[in-house]
Amino acid sequence: MNQHLRLFDKENLTNLNWKEIENGTFAQRYHTPFLQKGTQTFIANVQTELMLLQVDSLLLPLTVNQKEYENSYVVSPYTHYVTYAKKELAALKKYWLSLLLHPLLSGLDYYLRACQINRVVIVNNWLVSTNLHPAFTTQQVECITSFLTKRFPDHAILFRSVNEFSPAGQVNIFLENHYIPIPSRQVYFYDPAQESTLNSKTRWLLKRDKKLFEQSGYQVVEAAKIPEQALPRLIELYNLLYLKKYSIYNPQFQLSFLTHAIEQKFLHVYALQKDKQIDGVIGYFIQDQTMTTPFFGYDIHLRQQIGLYRMLSSLLVQKAHEHQLLLHQSSGAASFKRCRGACAALEYTMAYVDHLPKFRRQAWHGLSSILQKLAVPIIQKYKL
Repeated sequence: MNQHLRLFDKENLTNLNWKEIENGTFAQRYHTPFLQKGTQTFIANVQTELMLLQVDSLLLPLTVNQKEYENSYVVSPYTHYVTYAKKELAALKKYWLSLLLHPLLSGLDYYLRACQINRVVIVNNWLVSTNLHPAFTTQQVECITSFLTKRFPDHAILFRSVNEFSPAGQVNIFLENHYIPIPSRQVYFYDPAQESTLNSKTRWLLKRDKKLFEQSGYQVVEAAKIPEQALPRLIELYNLLYLKKYSIYNPQFQLSFLTHAIEQKFLHVYALQKDKQIDGVIGYFIQDQTMTTPFFGYDIHLRQQIGLYRMLSSLLVQKAHEHQLLLHQSSGAASFKRCRGACAALEYTMAYVDHLPKFRRQAWHGLSSILQKLAVPIIQKYKL
């Protein structure tokens, strides 16, 4: 193991040689304010200690937590697997499932707290719904794990958003390093390189969405042309969809986050505007030829027949084709995405716990087993 690993926080950040880092100028400008001002300045419900892990020329944001049970799921396994799961279960509106699983979730609530489920270090955590990972090698994962278990002997070591699609083979690399796969959700990928294999119905649906967009009267406004006074409207649209309609445990982005993400070009932001009114927005980022959209919203009070969701989705497909990027479409709206050529893949939180006390190891193994046996079949049966 000859990787060069170093850990930085706000106290020793001046020791980091940014010239050693891939995209070092961007990394310095983007990460430094988070460390200096604190994460809650940018995302209201993310209370965490943010650090930066240097692995040779890679720089990975790393979050450290203890309890913080009211946090967003992006830093809290408890929120993801208990609080958010209860919300998702209620949304399914399946009485027999609620009858079966609600008591189980209530039991898990107390058990996972007792087993310190939130005492975690999450690697390459960008504090958004989906983390896009570089193509880690087996040796890199081994070195990262060894380094962090020595530095944080009382914390589970986690990687969120690990799947077999992007990058290919990552699940096996973590398994080889004794990580436990904790199923988190079913996600969808659209690959523009596979366009020629799409069936006629799928092609028709994609063309219909594009035609709807072209005839809607909406104009696409890129970030550089969105006036500063319009940015609160973009936050409002995200909040309407992700916080009001879905869950307050989604990241609660502040205006400061959006401004910073646009200025530093972390997010590629586009708004839909008609008659000087912005009604929809997307904000995606790119890692190793994959794009994903953690910032997405539209005015849910407008008539569904207008088709804002369809238009925003069509715009994302257009951008994927334009740049030849694999589009990570996250979870939800499964039928809509499948009908438009997306492929499903299970996504995992990979957890390393071999260094922890037995009762805490058992909690993580038990959670993995329960989810594999109960949650995954439900996800696959209902094509969630």
